Amino acid sequence: MIILDINLPDGSGFDLCKIWRGKTIAPIIFLTAKDMESDMLKGYELGAEDYITKPFHVSVFLKKVEVLLRKTSTKNIEHIYNDGNLFLNFTKRTAMLLL
Repeated sequence: MIILDINLPDGSGFDLCKIWRGKTIAPIIFLTAKDMESDMLKGYELGAEDYITKPFHVSVFLKKVEVLLRKTSTKNIEHIYNDGNLFLNFTKRTAMLLL
């Protein structure tokens, strides 16, 4: 999960969101003081799963994180490495060397 502010000291959270959305399936939540409707819409358009404005209730934020992690759980996805010679299944903890 990526929790991202829009106002960063060395750039824009919107720019980072655009870059990361193209490279990861990790859920992205904006947590920011920018509460303009246009900013919220832009965050969602860039692929964020949620947009939370400050101030916020920590208990509600933690529940949103819990629900989002549960929805995006990778429990049923097998994590596999295969380079053509070595096959590793990290989920099943098996390895096979192909000759």
